[in-house]
Amino acid sequence: MDTSLCTIPDEAAPGGDDFQRVRHARYFEDDRLYHIVFRVTQGLHLLQPDAQGELRRIVAGILGRAQKTFDGVNNHATNLLSNHGHLGLSGDATQLAPYIGFFKRELSRRWGPRIGWRGIFEPGYLATAVLTASAQRRCLKYILSQGVKENLVEHPSQWPGFECASSLVSGRAVKGYWFNGTEYGRAVQRAQRQKQPHEVRREAYREDSHATFAPLPSMAQMSEREYRAEMAAMVHEVVAQAREKRQGRPVVGAARVVHGDIMQRTELPPPPWFEQRRRMIVWDDPRAPEVCDYRDRYWEFQRTFRAAADRWRAGEADVVFPPGAYWPGRASPVPRPGRLAA
Repeated sequence: MDTSLCTIPDEAAPGGDDFQRVRHARYFEDDRLYHIVFRVTQGLHLLQPDAQGELRRIVAGILGRAQKTFDGVNNHATNLLSNHGHLGLSGDATQLAPYIGFFKRELSRRWGPRIGWRGIFEPGYLATAVLTASAQRRCLKYILSQGVKENLVEHPSQWPGFECASSLVSGRAVKGYWFNGTEYGRAVQRAQRQKQPHEVRREAYREDSHATFAPLPSMAQMSEREYRAEMAAMVHEVVAQAREKRQGRPVVGAARVVHGDIMQRTELPPPPWFEQRRRMIVWDDPRAPEVCDYRDRYWEFQRTFRAAADRWRAGEADVVFPPGAYWPGRASPVPRPGRLAA
């Protein structure tokens, strides 16, 4: 289960303030755009870019592999700063959580040993639905602005780590690789059994794997040329607004970023929607009809799940969880809708 933020006032939640303060069950719907935020443990800069661009290639390879493994998920944007990351995902609701888990797990496995760290990320993530066309544009613009709004670089494409702005504007994939550890391990075992003197080379088990990004759901009807023009305009807005805000002050620059201390801690600033400590389940105008409908379904799911979980913990055997739920306190989904929980 994930802790999420919500634009809905406390009194709108069933159960009032008490219900607002508990952890919420994971809730996804098919073909909805979700903004995902995940954080590095302790706010450390463990995702600090390297001068050789290896982190960028590893991330691109993981995203390319994830696209093949979870073919029901559309990745619309990905941006990683040194101490947190952003994803914009839509598609099959049953694949969204596994996709996020796969990305975080594989990045920890493949980048962690290079910096001498295990378990790069904090548990869980923030998942926020983005429903209307205007909100989707604002959300994507926010993801693209990460390195710029923090005065780290002047243009999103100058970020030395993984960024998607260049790909969204040009339409070209971000090149990376996937290290096939399974086949490499089998080759090592074969060589050991056969007592062959030759060394099994890791480089031979690198596979080209590139990251691509799908158009936003609200812009899916645009032509390729129109979409790239819209992305270029969005990036231009990000750069212009950051330049105006800096008022002539210089940015940190990519060179200083890659030579920083990964053990420094930086607390994340409050997100733009953070007001009065409200939860955010929908990043949108709360008066929009589709937002109201989504909010009602969300709270009905939470109410039903919480009641079922209380009965399940009490030892009842005939508990039915709502469709799409996960076992309380576990990372595994409840069996098919309608089946009884053991």
